[in-house]
Amino acid sequence: MAVPTKPLPSEFNADELDQPFWDAAAQHRLVVHQCKVCKRRYWPASSCVQHGDKDMEWVPVSGRAKVYTYTVFHRPFLIERQKEVPYNVAVVELEEGPLMFTNIVGCANSDIKIGMSVRVVWEDVQPGVTLPKFSPA
Repeated sequence: MAVPTKPLPSEFNADELDQPFWDAAAQHRLVVHQCKVCKRRYWPASSCVQHGDKDMEWVPVSGRAKVYTYTVFHRPFLIERQKEVPYNVAVVELEEGPLMFTNIVGCANSDIKIGMSVRVVWEDVQPGVTLPKFSPA
């Protein structure tokens, strides 16, 4: 397991809204919120922005995505990440629609391209805490 160098879900107060996401991630399952009325998907949302309904459920998704945008940090945003620079922070668009913040791993930062196909991979950082990241497909 990796040594945590950044805040983990337990440290930034995962709550009833997103705790099911982190519980699924610990089992290497990627889930997103879906409106029970119109089936629009979000990561996560307390209500549907389409019509305001609060009747949401967690549903599994494929883990396939495309890089929507990204940036490479050459100075750490958090001092705890000093040893990781340069590192990337990306937004991927899941095949099922929602956008999700993540990191792209398994390739050089210079190889990341907008529109690049990626798939979810899992980083087990400590027992019960797993981070979804994405790697070239």
